[in-house]
Amino acid sequence: MTPHHCNISVIIAHLNQPDYLKMCLTSLQQQSFDMTGVEIIVVDNGSRVLPHEVVAPFTNVRLETEAKAGPGPARNKGVSVATGRVLAFIDSDCIADAQWLATVWRVMQPDSGIDIAGGNVKVATQVPGRPTMVEAYEQVFSFRQQFYVERQGFSATLNMATRPEVFTRVGPFGGIEIAEDRDWGIRAGKLGIKTHFVPDMWVMHPARRDMQEISAKLDRILSHDYEEQAHGFLGQAR
Repeated sequence: MTPHHCNISVIIAHLNQPDYLKMCLTSLQQQSFDMTGVEIIVVDNGSRVLPHEVVAPFTNVRLETEAKAGPGPARNKGVSVATGRVLAFIDSDCIADAQWLATVWRVMQPDSGIDIAGGNVKVATQVPGRPTMVEAYEQVFSFRQQFYVERQGFSATLNMATRPEVFTRVGPFGGIEIAEDRDWGIRAGKLGIKTHFVPDMWVMHPARRDMQEISAKLDRILSHDYEEQAHGFLGQAR
């Protein structure tokens, strides 16, 4: 881990989503927080075209690459070059609330009693107040951050913050074969490091467009569950 030089390092794993990435970076440049103490690290994970043109117009943003597939390895690369006192994770297809970094900074102070913060996630609809059937499903069943944090002990990494010393204790995120955010949060819990739900630390995520995209997400989750359980006959039975 490199020496601390700034307040917050924002780490964004990216793969073939340049338009969303541009919106994400725009939302980060419009924060109420003093951005002179913030570095934004975009880690590309094998895009067909590296997003140099997307990143170039933004200040305090640099582009890194990670050849090993998976958002976990990409985030590990971001952490390895980060210089912030706080690590804040957001996905490239998310839009940060204007108070997001101010809230991250407040709750991640050493005297706050919080070592890992999981923020709220709202699902964006194409027409505000008039969700389609798919969007309504997403609003109810996707990104259940409070449930994940309070019942399952982890935060999805599309909206999570911690400090470098905590990350070092827990260790790096896993690879693409597992649900790396859940695995990381559970490992933290086994060390006695609790994840806290912070409702006013929120980001917006676009709803998936159709049931095919939702089905693909469910298939991915089920495959991760199988990988975690399928050890020996009893595990495969589960």
